[in-house]
Amino acid sequence: MKGISLIYIIIVLFSAGSAFYGLLHILRQLRVSWRLTLSLALLLALLSGGHQFLLSYGNYHDLSVIHPLLYLTAFAANFGIFALPLALVIDIMLSILRLAKGPILTRPPLIYLRKIYGACALIFISICSVVALIFAQALPQFDRQDIYIANLHPDLEGLTIAQVSDVHTSPFFTAARSESIVQELMQAKPDLIVFTGDQVDGNPSQRGKDMLPFTKLQAPLGVYYIAGNHEYITGMGEWQRWYQAHGLNLLINAHARAQVGSAQLSIVGLDDAQALRAGERGFNGPNIEQALTGLADDDFRLLLAHQPRGTQQYADPRFGIDLMLSGHTHGGQVPLLNVLTGAANQGLLAGLYHLGKMQLYVSEGAGLWQGFCARLGTQSQINLFTLKRAH
Repeated sequence: MKGISLIYIIIVLFSAGSAFYGLLHILRQLRVSWRLTLSLALLLALLSGGHQFLLSYGNYHDLSVIHPLLYLTAFAANFGIFALPLALVIDIMLSILRLAKGPILTRPPLIYLRKIYGACALIFISICSVVALIFAQALPQFDRQDIYIANLHPDLEGLTIAQVSDVHTSPFFTAARSESIVQELMQAKPDLIVFTGDQVDGNPSQRGKDMLPFTKLQAPLGVYYIAGNHEYITGMGEWQRWYQAHGLNLLINAHARAQVGSAQLSIVGLDDAQALRAGERGFNGPNIEQALTGLADDDFRLLLAHQPRGTQQYADPRFGIDLMLSGHTHGGQVPLLNVLTGAANQGLLAGLYHLGKMQLYVSEGAGLWQGFCARLGTQSQINLFTLKRAH
């Protein structure tokens, strides 16, 4: 690995700590011996923290030999995240009860109730962890949405746009999944295909082979990509060169144009804000003025920006954006986390939003970051939009 960042250390410690504390809490309610409790909690912590290590290590090294192990470590990471809020709430309640009533928790009736709670919690959290992992691994399904545009040019009526966001090609999501997504898109036959960032976790030497299926994609109006925050973790410069070498259209504060009959369609792609923190030479973060430079009057402007927060500025009428497509949030993935994710993204979590005359669609993503490989109440999706004239 190219160095250990503070955020990486925090993620590993949090993942290991939540798994340790969550299982420790449950086993203590079951009155399991301290020796066995500590041994099992430490094992789960090792697997959970190890999951984060393996994913990061896999950004630069081949993990195909131990790929099945990732399912076990992903389960451990999920278990810790799901168990943490429950353990915190119950421990606080038990502490208050202990302070108010003294040693009441060691009385036989409460010991029995605590054992029932511990058994139910263990079963429930284990099931949630497995089911959420299965849903997260599921192939994306098409989510179809009509977009109504005032004064839409007649030649753009019925035009279809496929949005693929947050694929997160990785040691977990390999070439087989990429190929399945490509086949889905080819069968749908959209007029335009756009990828709105976080296409990959890792560098080209390891993930290039898993990205190759996407080089086969074609659409009448083209296939376009933008950067997300995850491309900057291992180096956007390397990926820019990879995209160029494979003839893929990567828009970094740039635009492209397509002729549809007598109508002009503009595709505008922004850099990601992570560029400002990564400090890579030649990447300076989102700049819509630069992206629009040289763009003459057109009939429809499509803006691609990975992160939805801060997008109100792009609704300024002077930019003339009709539709903006984003991802990044994964739809919040699971209950409770969706509240935090929504708050972190100014309430722009998933679905269609109207910001003045501009419409914004936030995709739940075709994949997700596998550090927390879980979905409950959300689904992996490919978004298929049909432009229609508003009456």
